[in-house]
Amino acid sequence: MAIAELASQCHVSPKTLTKVFAAIVGEAPKTTIKRWRLKKLAHSIVRRPDESLLWHGVETGITFTRLDKRLFLEMYSQDVCSFKRTCQPILRQSRSLVPWEEVCDATREIELIIQASGCQHSEPLDAGA
Repeated sequence: MAIAELASQCHVSPKTLTKVFAAIVGEAPKTTIKRWRLKKLAHSIVRRPDESLLWHGVETGITFTRLDKRLFLEMYSQDVCSFKRTCQPILRQSRSLVPWEEVCDATREIELIIQASGCQHSEPLDAGA
């Protein structure tokens, strides 16, 4: 919603609305609306982490401007991409490392991951694990 439209619904000028709103809330109405949309964005990402950021942006009206990115970082202490990554289900992340559903030697894949991490495993892993 544009500030002019909001001001019209409140029966005041955009300048008056901005002045009064800032005095009461402590920030411009445009910034408050951005924060509200960013909260919607965060909720959308949590609910549907597999969708692209572009999809979430369209759904919530976020265009990922510098202000959007700065406010999101301020609100959630991480950027949008990091937030999205943390919302990915752990199972989906583990599937990206090891192709569990494909016909493959998952035991060998796990051993390679363990070796790459610097850990040494003395016994072979059980294939059913």
